[in-house]
Amino acid sequence: MAKLIEDYVPVVKYNGGLQTSLPMTVNADLTVTGTTNIGDVSLDDLSTTGNTTLGNASTDTTTVNGTQTIAAVASANGNGLLVTQTPSATGKHNGVKIDITQSAAGDDSNSAIRGTITKSTTAAIGNLRAGHFVTDVQAVPTSQGHTAAVYAEVDLAGAGNNATGVISAVKNSAGSIGLSTPFLNIIDAGAGKTAVVIEAGTGGALGTAATDNTVAFTTGLTAATINAATTTALRVKINGVIYWIPVATTPV
Repeated sequence: MAKLIEDYVPVVKYNGGLQTSLPMTVNADLTVTGTTNIGDVSLDDLSTTGNTTLGNASTDTTTVNGTQTIAAVASANGNGLLVTQTPSATGKHNGVKIDITQSAAGDDSNSAIRGTITKSTTAAIGNLRAGHFVTDVQAVPTSQGHTAAVYAEVDLAGAGNNATGVISAVKNSAGSIGLSTPFLNIIDAGAGKTAVVIEAGTGGALGTAATDNTVAFTTGLTAATINAATTTALRVKINGVIYWIPVATTPV
């Protein structure tokens, strides 16, 4: 049978170590200061103030069930969730790793990470991004692997199991502003301007062949065959100037 503290004395003030081998129930407010080490604890509602640390070793795990809500304090600058990590010199490290497994049938829409920013003000706003990724290499390494701010990968099993795309850009906008909104906006804000806008085949060469619809690049074409097959053009804007890139609409 659980023993209540009030069964013994109405008020307990104890500055030393408190040990008990029996279940203990506290029906009033419990205030604990200093370092407290407690084994398995079951709580209905838990509210903490100040700094709270869960786990203190690399082998510790923390499991949170249910729906989690992280509310950031309203401030000029702040983070709703801040994850810091100091990796060792070797190994693979993930600041945040999210695994979702769907084994049941269905056409549900699943997203490992989904970001939505809602702005309702009609006043001027600054930069608005649902996602912002920065890779900051602050020293020149002796060698460097694949370095990018975003690395997108699609892994599908079985022949004919084709993805819609590695990256899908979908624009949903109303009003005239949608007409001038590009699907891809490339900004070079660095001091040293890039000489290549798009590179294909890095890390894995794309297929090339002469007059073949099964490869990414067709070789051996002449200006006459290209001109004969070109009936449309792709409209692009570079440094504020509109250009049209000829596009062949039939195999050549």
